[in-house]
Amino acid sequence: YQRRVHGDFDLNHVFESRMDESTAKSGDLLQVLLKENRYVLEITILAFFVVYVINFFVGKAANQRMAEAWTLAHKEFFSQNFTHVGVNNVANGPLLDQESYSTYKFWASGRVNVNWALVTLEFKRRQDLLSTLVFNLIWPQRDKIIIEVPLSASPPPPIVFAIMRFRNRKKIISANRDISDICHALNVDNLSKQFSVFGEHQETADFLISDQVASALNKYEKFFSLLHVTDQRTFSNEGFILRLEMFADEKFDQVTEASQVFVKMLFHLTDRLANYSLGGSARAKSEKDRQILIERRSKEEHSKRMEEAQKKKEEKLKKLTPEQLRKLEEKETKDRQKKRMKILKA
Repeated sequence: YQRRVHGDFDLNHVFESRMDESTAKSGDLLQVLLKENRYVLEITILAFFVVYVINFFVGKAANQRMAEAWTLAHKEFFSQNFTHVGVNNVANGPLLDQESYSTYKFWASGRVNVNWALVTLEFKRRQDLLSTLVFNLIWPQRDKIIIEVPLSASPPPPIVFAIMRFRNRKKIISANRDISDICHALNVDNLSKQFSVFGEHQETADFLISDQVASALNKYEKFFSLLHVTDQRTFSNEGFILRLEMFADEKFDQVTEASQVFVKMLFHLTDRLANYSLGGSARAKSEKDRQILIERRSKEEHSKRMEEAQKKKEEKLKKLTPEQLRKLEEKETKDRQKKRMKILKA
């Protein structure tokens, strides 16, 4: 364009100067915004770190208080029923073994009819902020108490028996092969409809579910998850074991009350199982079912090994050159011919 100059006043120069000033101001504004965003990001990261650290100590302390409260509430019962309670065979030793900030174990041994008792306190990972805020939305966590009691009967009677929440039965059965392979649903009139009972024989349910057991389960049904007795080494290397799982995410004084009742019920069952025996025909059926189960699992394991061997062979063949494949095929052909000749000669 043509420059217009009036005396010493250059309009184009003024226009260009103003544009330069505007560009400089825009650049300065962008730098200020970027600087402010950087500060906001840094402050956000720092705030998250502070909250994470605070949550770690608060969550860890909360789980520890729950574990200590459970131990205090049950110490007297276990001390009266077992000769040794605690982690080590030392007087006044620690009662709890802390495996992590959310998992604690409690041991007891020295009681008639049982080898030992292991209580596992599996609490939510309250110390982990990400687990609490993010993962818990996808995979909801629940506080659980698991009690495992191997029984001392030798040889163990043939038994697989389970009581579970009705709504969780499919998940539990699929996770425990002994229940899915051997058991069927049983009728128990004195239990709430919220429970499902599975076993091999109706007489097992009639023998184990006494009025005392039914009363405890019905009263504290919302805390109950699973009662499982088996001789099949499903979840343990022990040949005869009783396992109880309960939820512990209600008010902890209520959890403690329910747990005390379930613990007493569990050892009531251990004493009943010490006198458990099947009639002749029922025992014969149980032993026959176990033999069939052993044969079936043996075939499945053999089939699995064959599939793995075939996969390894195929992977090995993929790495061979065409010449190596040709030689291998010739060798296999000769081996087959030799086998045929041996068969013909025989």
